[in-house]
Amino acid sequence: MPNPICHFELLVPDPEKAKSFYGEVFDWEFESMPGSDYQLIQTGAPPCGGLMKKPEEMPVNAALQVYVLVDSVEETLGKAEGAGAKVVVPKTEVPNVGHFAVFQDPEGIVLGSFEAVKTPSEAGETAIAENETAIAEDEPAIPEDEPAIAEDEGSGKENA
Repeated sequence: MPNPICHFELLVPDPEKAKSFYGEVFDWEFESMPGSDYQLIQTGAPPCGGLMKKPEEMPVNAALQVYVLVDSVEETLGKAEGAGAKVVVPKTEVPNVGHFAVFQDPEGIVLGSFEAVKTPSEAGETAIAENETAIAEDEPAIPEDEPAIAEDEGSGKENA
């Protein structure tokens, strides 16, 4: 299945000016994120976006940053680097949301990848599927046809 676009960001020198422009032109609504200068953009339909001041390390004056939803940011960065991309922002955690990374493709386009936090049930299903040594729930820990061996406390002798 192809990886869908899941988020976009407007990275601009003057966020207030951009907020005013996009609010007026597209009727987008903006929501401040507590503890940061980041603004969530509600466009009326998915995906939602973000607005922030352009980081100094970005190689352009302003940019539209698109994020692609992936299963693994690390795996995607590896594929991208193998195909000639340069990492701009390494894997970075967004607490309780997921991880993202940003890279520049060989033609100069900057693109982000995003890995969402797995829900507890998804994480549990993944752990069970990956654990080849898991014991089935209905299987006894000691086979019924083998006697249990207990060590006599302090004597070092075994009793059957």
